[in-house]
Amino acid sequence: MEGMPEKFAYDPEARTLTVGTGTFAPVALEVWEFEVSGLKVLPSWLGYRIQARKGKKSSPLDDIRPTQWTQTEELLRLLAILDHTIQVTPTAAKLLDDVLTSPLIPATDLPTPTPAQRKPPRS
Repeated sequence: MEGMPEKFAYDPEARTLTVGTGTFAPVALEVWEFEVSGLKVLPSWLGYRIQARKGKKSSPLDDIRPTQWTQTEELLRLLAILDHTIQVTPTAAKLLDDVLTSPLIPATDLPTPTPAQRKPPRS
């Protein structure tokens, strides 16, 4: 597909992400290496959006793709989200630890729901 980037790369010394002929900087190494369950988020996201698409194909719908790069705004948003996630992770980890080490509330201290409260909501 002409107009789609053929490759992407990250230069940790320059803190620069290159997608095709475009560059994005500064991009922290932590953003580039951010993982969820062993999956590197940014390289995976980019791999699905380059000319020779990486990843599994699950149906013919996977072949329906843009003919030119249109994802700059999405990429910038993803970079911002990953950066923010990295920044707040220590605070979130502390909050989780506080919750896990706090005393439990026994079920006997909680009010018993009425039969009407136990009914599923009407749609």
